[in-house]
Amino acid sequence: MMRFNDNKFWRPEVRLTIPCGMKKERILFPAVASVFLVLLISCNPAHDVPIFLWHSVGEGSSNDKYDVPADEFERELTAIESFGAKTITLDQLFDARNGKGKLPERAVILTFDESRACQYRVAMPILLKHGMIAETFITAGLIRDNDAIRYIEHDEGGNHPYLIWPEIVEMARSGAFSIQSHSMTHPRISKDLRDRMHSELVESKRLISEKTGALVNFYAYPFGAFDFWYAMEVRKTGYRGALTVPEGIATRYNMFRSSIHRDSEWAVMKTLERFFGKPISTLVP
Repeated sequence: MMRFNDNKFWRPEVRLTIPCGMKKERILFPAVASVFLVLLISCNPAHDVPIFLWHSVGEGSSNDKYDVPADEFERELTAIESFGAKTITLDQLFDARNGKGKLPERAVILTFDESRACQYRVAMPILLKHGMIAETFITAGLIRDNDAIRYIEHDEGGNHPYLIWPEIVEMARSGAFSIQSHSMTHPRISKDLRDRMHSELVESKRLISEKTGALVNFYAYPFGAFDFWYAMEVRKTGYRGALTVPEGIATRYNMFRSSIHRDSEWAVMKTLERFFGKPISTLVP
């Protein structure tokens, strides 16, 4: 039978298994039907475009593996330039795949999750310096209106101030960021999420658009976790695509990203070489 992996909800891995003694002909129709269900959310438009993911840049949290020092982040952008690659947005990618517009010969997509304030304070000036654009996925329900009530996350990695709406508006206007959704509350996936999945998707999209004027077309699953029904709900609520981290079946609602942590410059180079071969120049930041 066709099924997702046994971990109940998350990384969708389609497996075709034949119960002992059952003839292949007897499972053909349900298998084909399941394949068509999967194809309903398939077609990965980014199969030849690397997508990178950062969470934090230059925040100064020494115990946080997700916090990439500013100079390291700049070297990673310089590495991208050395391959002759140009940054594009997800909308540009999808439009080009639909025959509307043309992509650079070597295109890459930069993304950020977690809504941390360092994206505004540190990452944005570096992106502008290099003439690059990134997608940032905002946890809309954790964004406040001013600095006095700024949300601060506390974990074993340190204290992480989040963005506020005026900063997000400036990020969008700067040309360094396109604003997308990372849910309302960053929930862990569970059976209870089914009941509020629609509101997490719709309300975050509505709030971000209301506060920034941005057209929100893409969604990043919190913790990179989702199941088939989650992906279908993302599709039904009008998102063009969705992004995750773990690998599995690549679809437009399960677009893979290379997650970049502290001391991961090698991972950036490895990904670029896998897509483009060798660098075409030797640039030094």
